[in-house]
Amino acid sequence: MNTISLASAMEALRRAAAAGGSRLSGQVLAETARLNLEILDNVLQAATHRSDPRVAAEMGSIVEGLSHRISRARLELALLAEATGAHTLDLEEYDDLREGRTDYSRPARYAAGRPCYKTTADFLAAWLRITYFEAEGMLNDAHLVIGRVTIAGTLTTPRFEQLGTTYQDPAVDPRATLQTARSLNRLEPKDTIGEGAPLPPAARQQDGPSLEERAVQILEGNEPRTAKKQVNELVKKYKEENAEAATPELGLFKRRSINGVDEYVLRVRGSDAGFMRSLVAQADNPRTKAGAAARTRQPDEENLAGREADPAVDSTQTPSWLQPTDPPPPWAVDETGETGPAAGPTGAQIPENTEGLSPAEQIDLQVPVPMRRMNAMMTLIRQNGSGTAKTKAIRPQLMVFMQLDDLRDLATAHGITTHGVRLTPGELRRLLTEADIIPVVFGGESQILDLGRASRFYPDYLRDGIICRDKGCIVPGCTEPPENCDVHHFEGGGWKGGCRTRIGSGSLMCRNDHTAEQAGIIKVVNYKGLPHVIMPKHIDPTQTPQRNTYWDNI
Repeated sequence: MNTISLASAMEALRRAAAAGGSRLSGQVLAETARLNLEILDNVLQAATHRSDPRVAAEMGSIVEGLSHRISRARLELALLAEATGAHTLDLEEYDDLREGRTDYSRPARYAAGRPCYKTTADFLAAWLRITYFEAEGMLNDAHLVIGRVTIAGTLTTPRFEQLGTTYQDPAVDPRATLQTARSLNRLEPKDTIGEGAPLPPAARQQDGPSLEERAVQILEGNEPRTAKKQVNELVKKYKEENAEAATPELGLFKRRSINGVDEYVLRVRGSDAGFMRSLVAQADNPRTKAGAAARTRQPDEENLAGREADPAVDSTQTPSWLQPTDPPPPWAVDETGETGPAAGPTGAQIPENTEGLSPAEQIDLQVPVPMRRMNAMMTLIRQNGSGTAKTKAIRPQLMVFMQLDDLRDLATAHGITTHGVRLTPGELRRLLTEADIIPVVFGGESQILDLGRASRFYPDYLRDGIICRDKGCIVPGCTEPPENCDVHHFEGGGWKGGCRTRIGSGSLMCRNDHTAEQAGIIKVVNYKGLPHVIMPKHIDPTQTPQRNTYWDNI
């Protein structure tokens, strides 16, 4: 068959399926699905052997969209199996289906006595050759965003109706919507639809809107990474506001000593947590002197690396009868997944071939992230203690955002730091009395109206003003914090084009996106008094000026 004949046949098949899809018999539906699967398999086999990168890009986009549709169809068909009692079919019906001789012209036959499967999940697990837990999970997911089966056996709305509508939106990744529904469902009491009384979602924000309504706004109005972060913040805030567990005790606790290595647990909150997050962010930035110094092994680390302590010599080792045998309590477990001294090796896994890596990347491989942060903190302690530190220490900075109305009513005022730490009214009042305050006034569109000073270059106080406004890299979807960003002159052709060094002409951009702007891949424009980004046409065909919403919770 030539290309023209194949195209004509495909078009005829497309029209037939669109026009009579609802009237097609079960046999025709199954045969059409098998034919499409066979065609798709052949097409993908041909595509994966091409050397044209455009084929990889276009087919990758098509397959990704197909995976979204298939993920929806899995839940829809699982729910259909539950609603129609597929687990109660006569045994011969299953045999006929497997052998392809089902007669769809007659009604389905159900088991007269005990059915082959007790539940729909049992049937799906055996029929689809998946685990029972996966089958049960499919049904639970379907109940959240597709529909539920009442005690009378009829279909009704899903538990989260608004998220169910978003789940069917082709512009929103169904995986993100489903994950959001699961997170919200964990905040709700058990659904009682099986008892004849469906239980609607009850979790609400303190200011009124339901968590589901707010989650839908986040999913439909942001790109995936930003949406995930903001949904997590939404759930976290709700848990904190409705927490029943006791708050862990604050302080620095020594847990144990193994082979001369001391292990401590540090628990802080409020402004102290803000300072610690600032220290970590600056230690993670290799472009500063302090960040580079944190990537250099300290003398003690070099001497101890790869050496096991001699119990006879090491007087700091804890005796075996004093070492804990019970697992640590839940509050002491590191939720970030980072490996600590007692949980894994102290050295980084360095690949054999490091050719092609920059010096900074090679250093990153040699000094693990936890060790960098420890180096930064120990340098800070040494410098403050003796004033003779050999390396440049990090200077943690705490910047607090608050509304003008909060300044008028400090009794109930709340603040939030650059790194998302929420401050209580008491903590905020203490900071206002002890800290050096730089007044920054914002307008309705978040333009900075007055910082009080000016300079040819971007000094710290001007940079701080831009951080207050942008909070991080302004490119949509970027997650780089302000410590890893440069102030970019974006007006009038940049610094070389005569752009003035003022707050209105500067924007925060990470090194990667700054390079992309200079290469002409993205554009930064002034829109409503704020720097906005115009993404490439293949990402945003409308060429609408955008700002990064990843930082909106601050």
